[in-house]
Amino acid sequence: MVSELDDVIFFNIKDQYQIVGPRGYVNSNDDAYQILRKIALPLVSYVYVEKVGTEKTPLFYWKLFVDYDAIWEKQNGPLVFTYGKKSEITHVKQEKTVKSSKKNEEKQKNISRAREGQGKYREQLLEQCRFCPMTMISDERLLIASHIKPWASSNDYEKTDPYNGYMLSPLYDKLFDRGFITFKENRHVILSEFISPYTWKQIGLQNETFIKALPMDDKRIEYLKFHHQAVFKGSYDFAD
Repeated sequence: MVSELDDVIFFNIKDQYQIVGPRGYVNSNDDAYQILRKIALPLVSYVYVEKVGTEKTPLFYWKLFVDYDAIWEKQNGPLVFTYGKKSEITHVKQEKTVKSSKKNEEKQKNISRAREGQGKYREQLLEQCRFCPMTMISDERLLIASHIKPWASSNDYEKTDPYNGYMLSPLYDKLFDRGFITFKENRHVILSEFISPYTWKQIGLQNETFIKALPMDDKRIEYLKFHHQAVFKGSYDFAD
């Protein structure tokens, strides 16, 4: 269904004034909007909206983002949802019963293999990146092996490919993993508009800052293309 769509789809929206609260609500009867909802609602997702039209001709650019970490947790463990009209938190619990011991045993084997692969991935990545290029911290206890193309969307090879990653200190791992920063081929960092200018100032990051120590090669560039398109939460045009 998605592959048959145009690269850009259009729909009309209207404000939902009858719903009170600190959020903004819109709705639409257009088919394109219903497709957007069908794609987004089963996942943990975000929508970036930017006004690009005038007051006389209001036009908004919408871009859909997926939280890959949350999808992984949803498939493999508990996940917390908060949505819309209810303020309470609903915990999505793991299944209380296991239909068969064989299935449970296979699940434990899969978890064990995943941990083993993660350990190997971290060791190989440390050989290539012995410190965080953002902070220059080299204490391995303070570094996280961060995937460029998220684990949840990688194939078996990509999950353990050391070229699909950077060693980052926790703050920058979180920013990169959640799509609040990304990197261009020329080693410049791009900042997301999802984080306020005040917060970026407190962090000490500026848009287009050159990260001299950032490892960059043809393989990482290919992984970064996925990060630009599917992980980074922003409207930056990487073709420029």
